[in-house]
Amino acid sequence: MQNTATQEIFNYWNGLRGSRPAPLRSEIDPSALRRFLPHLFIVNATISDRPTFALAGTGICELFDRELRGLDYASMWLDAEDDAPATILNHVLFYERPALLDIQLPHDGNIYAHDLLLMPVRSQGVRSDRVLGVLLP
Repeated sequence: MQNTATQEIFNYWNGLRGSRPAPLRSEIDPSALRRFLPHLFIVNATISDRPTFALAGTGICELFDRELRGLDYASMWLDAEDDAPATILNHVLFYERPALLDIQLPHDGNIYAHDLLLMPVRSQGVRSDRVLGVLLP
């Protein structure tokens, strides 16, 4: 993890889940992550076969120059024809294991390195159906 904030968020998620594969969505306290909220997002995988943003922080929306809530998760990436982003997210959900990616994103004519951390979350039941994501430079 390039960014220490990414490590802090992972440690919070890991502490919530304990010995379980994933914590419940209801256990996540936004006030505990207050300073990171602009860089957090939640993807919902229960509505359709294409995961969609349930919410996205202001920093992420500014980076992509649009509101992401309700949009297909794959639309976040430059090459929406590529299934790799959705495949990775689906693996996080199916195997209930977090994934950390080092990615490069363009902004204002420059390319910047970012941490993308995807962590499974359960709304209820026995399987993860949401992903808590972090996108930090």
